[in-house]
Amino acid sequence: MLDFNYENLEHQVKAVESVLRVFKDFSTCPSRGGANPKLVFDSNLFEKNLEAIHQQNNLDHTQYTHLDSNILDISMETGTGKTYTYTKLMLELHRHLQQSKFIVIVPSLAIKAGAVKFLKAEATRTHFRDLYQQELGVHVVSSAPKKDIFPPAIANFVKAPLNPNKIDILMINQGMLNAPSLDKAYDQCLFEHLDRPFEALKAVCPLIIIDEPHRFKKDQKSFKNIKKIEAPWVFRFGATFEGREENLIYRLSALEAFNQNLVKGVQVFTHGLGQHAAPVQLVGANGYEARFKQGDQSFSMGVGESLSKIHADLNLTLEKISKKSVLISNGLELKIHDSIHPARYHTSLREQMIDQALEEHFKLERKLLSRVDKIKPLLLFFIDDIAGYREGGFKESFNALVKHKLEKLLSDEETREDRNDFYVGYLKKSLADIESTHGGYFARDNFSSDEKIEAQIQEILHDKERLLDLENPRRFIFSQWTLKEGWDNPNVFGICKLRASGSETSKLQEVGRGLRLPVNEYGARIKEEAFYLNYFVDFSEKDFVAKLTSEINSGVGMLGDPKKLSEEMIESVCGGYSLGVVELLTTLEEAGIINRANEFKEGGFEKLKAMYPDVFNKLRAGKIKHAKDKPKLAHIRKDKYPQIKQLWEQLNQKAILQYVGDEEAFCVLLKDFLKAYKSHFKAPLMGTKKQILHVKSTGAHYQSEELSHQAPLQNSMPYGEFLMQLALETHAQVETLHKAFSDLQDELDINLYLNPTTIRLIKAGLTKYLLDHGLKGGGGFHITYQKIQHSPHPSAFTNMHGQVLEAIDPGNLGVQTETLSPAQNYLFEEVYYDSTLEKENILHGFEEVLVFSKIPKNSLKIPLSGGGTYSPDFAYVLKEGSSLVVEVKGKQERDLMADETQKIAHAKEFFKTLSGGTITFVLQDQQTTLRELITQIK
Repeated sequence: MLDFNYENLEHQVKAVESVLRVFKDFSTCPSRGGANPKLVFDSNLFEKNLEAIHQQNNLDHTQYTHLDSNILDISMETGTGKTYTYTKLMLELHRHLQQSKFIVIVPSLAIKAGAVKFLKAEATRTHFRDLYQQELGVHVVSSAPKKDIFPPAIANFVKAPLNPNKIDILMINQGMLNAPSLDKAYDQCLFEHLDRPFEALKAVCPLIIIDEPHRFKKDQKSFKNIKKIEAPWVFRFGATFEGREENLIYRLSALEAFNQNLVKGVQVFTHGLGQHAAPVQLVGANGYEARFKQGDQSFSMGVGESLSKIHADLNLTLEKISKKSVLISNGLELKIHDSIHPARYHTSLREQMIDQALEEHFKLERKLLSRVDKIKPLLLFFIDDIAGYREGGFKESFNALVKHKLEKLLSDEETREDRNDFYVGYLKKSLADIESTHGGYFARDNFSSDEKIEAQIQEILHDKERLLDLENPRRFIFSQWTLKEGWDNPNVFGICKLRASGSETSKLQEVGRGLRLPVNEYGARIKEEAFYLNYFVDFSEKDFVAKLTSEINSGVGMLGDPKKLSEEMIESVCGGYSLGVVELLTTLEEAGIINRANEFKEGGFEKLKAMYPDVFNKLRAGKIKHAKDKPKLAHIRKDKYPQIKQLWEQLNQKAILQYVGDEEAFCVLLKDFLKAYKSHFKAPLMGTKKQILHVKSTGAHYQSEELSHQAPLQNSMPYGEFLMQLALETHAQVETLHKAFSDLQDELDINLYLNPTTIRLIKAGLTKYLLDHGLKGGGGFHITYQKIQHSPHPSAFTNMHGQVLEAIDPGNLGVQTETLSPAQNYLFEEVYYDSTLEKENILHGFEEVLVFSKIPKNSLKIPLSGGGTYSPDFAYVLKEGSSLVVEVKGKQERDLMADETQKIAHAKEFFKTLSGGTITFVLQDQQTTLRELITQIK
């Protein structure tokens, strides 16, 4: 079963760090009764910290400073990981400011279910346990069957003792927040005097996190109830603030998310039937009668009447009529002046859209399931015909279509030269049970007792891991907008919109369910490649691309008035205008925009935007596109390939990593690691929980209370079991592990830490230690590479017969592109790159170079000690006969992290083994030109 592997992404870390800077130099006062410690500061410090954050994050200090407000706003676009970010924030606030109690408030049950699923998932808990050695206590407020009982989730949250190894999170949705049960007095009291839930929450000084803040307007009941808690600080996380930001401290706009490849791009397929009937518009309603207009004709209708009276394709009835809107039997709400298109409900249009959605899905499916790290794609259908899907002809015709396509795919796959045996098995499993390939969730399913439907709902809503399991053939999901919010799956690669959205809606919100970057079969996020969401719409939305692009571009907030030219600005301008860093800085200084310290002179930032307008507030070309646009390919210059053929075949030979040294030598290295890492181990604590049974005439209930006294808990695993599991995880011998622990018994008593967390810590730490020390040969234990016999074909450039390909997927060369001419000695006709340095290399071929090329992603993987692989960027053949492999880093060598330095050291050893010294591996940093590197080698 797949488990998600979370990681710290730069934009998420930056958001959390921005919040922490607000509290820089704040102090805390001890608390009593399970309340959060009070944060002590003065208004001058708060304003000073805000100003520093605004300057760093390029936000307007005047506009986004409200010193009389305790609200801090964090703006993050859909699909960029808000839930992960606010969870990380809670743990950081606990680490730095001893804050232990948090309330997370969400607008709907669906969003609450998704957040609770995330917080309770073992993968989430393991990830944060490894990072912080902390546990997550989750208390979910839900409707109680007994209305006269103090809400148990709130009681347990309030009474939970402050714990240095745990935070407590109360999850509540908007409906429960506004329920009378939270503001009524109960017979039961907390701390002997708190008989109202709002009062009890106020007493523990919780910090509040609000998700989707545009759903909690300050003049409405929900926010007034939030104010009753009197939280010291409120953090609002959302993509939409509707211009109501207060102390905005971080913004990741949709433009930045798309341009930085933090989300998928969008490819739109538009379908139509040529000539079609005029739309039907709702022009009035009075509560019992609705008035429609189509062309010059007018129609009046009541509840229960069919819209087929207006047009035969509208086989729908009116279910409700108010003075402002009507509800149609397909769940669509039309407001006054909204329209519905009869042609959208024509059977042939629906069939056409489904057929193409399946065609595109299966093309992508084979490609993604042929990867070394397989990715399982999902396709989401939004439909009107719920009854037809559950019981009728729609499901039958869909099953027949899927069966036909699967049979054709299987027949073709079995005869292909590059047959994928895994995919053959996946297709056969799908054909054995066609209905297992799809499932649905609709609002009415909440009242269904059908076990098969219940199993589908459980998998779709609550078991993301099962849905993405490669053993599970389900890949098509049907819904009626029920999955619009609170649900997402990173591997949605297609959305087929077979029903109207009603009134005009946010295009960004519509595609939001499929924007997240995908995960592979190991649960690892794939973030260094360009992926697209296929979005299928009908003729009525032929301007979808234009509207979505406009929405992304116009949604960028004010950049503020930064004081200094940042590295991000330099990177953006150089990349957008094909400039070198030195060239740009010289130009800006001569134009009076910056000084020698890269600080803006008066009006400098405005002048910069005027000089380079395309860089600011513009979506990169190709991120949102029409499917009919000619697909981009990177074409190989076939006349150049023979010149790089020998080097390329050398690079595609294989070398395995070998550990050299006996068990005694490894034991020495293991003991060195344990001594260096022992401070990371923590003993589990044993606490006591008291449960009291209260019996009343109205019923009985338990009251739980965690007692504050805690003591170390020893031997949570038997020593023998601990050694066996640790040996499996680290691939070390049990005897070696035992000897290392025995030799270090006086320095590290492992009996205090016999638990699964210690195993994970040792595995992660030893992996890093081996990476840092594997090449050094500490204690006689070290790594080498051993070349093995292996055919270099097929490869990224060739087929299985060694013949050069016409073109390759450009996403494997880089996620950015421009209409520029590469150097004449470059292998490809087009320019695709990932950084400004890479682009400069591609554009400027030197006379000493015979031919050179970007090395496609994942085509060359250098094994690293401790696990993992590494891939360099460029391959060069010089005219004098030597070969060069280059790693490009957009920073100075001295600024490289330790892991990067070790990977580079491994690469040098790898190429030395692979080529016998004929291939030289070099690093090109921000301060080094390629010509300088070539000169050094010559």
